[in-house]
Amino acid sequence: MLFTQYPDYGKEEGISIYQFWKMVLAEMYTPWNPNKSELERQAAAMDGQLGQRLPLSDVCFEKMIHEITRHFETKQAYRIFDDVIPFLNQCQDNHVKMCVASNAEATIMKLILQEFELHPYFTPHDVFLNDAPFWWWIRLEKVD
Repeated sequence: MLFTQYPDYGKEEGISIYQFWKMVLAEMYTPWNPNKSELERQAAAMDGQLGQRLPLSDVCFEKMIHEITRHFETKQAYRIFDDVIPFLNQCQDNHVKMCVASNAEATIMKLILQEFELHPYFTPHDVFLNDAPFWWWIRLEKVD
């Protein structure tokens, strides 16, 4: 399993998040992966009860992987629950110290904080990522 071989999304091995998820998706979609042998594709198809599957062309397979991974760089891949903003307001009103702790990449955290308007509730000192400084934070505008 790739998660065992490359813990923390391969960050310690110098693998980009895109490369890591490309490997995960290539394994997940083995029945359609043109880089796998016919035997590997058939075994994966049978394990998943998918039946016989023809591999995609290299170009189609790469395009599929690219589109899936790029989707997770957009707001549409994420959502927050309806009670998040009211909860954050209540915490802020009651002077409750809050933080964000995540193993997400800085670019994804920036997207989530900005797109869902969560950044006014946190300072750079309140956000903890395992691999990134918050140089991007200065580009966020505080909303009062």
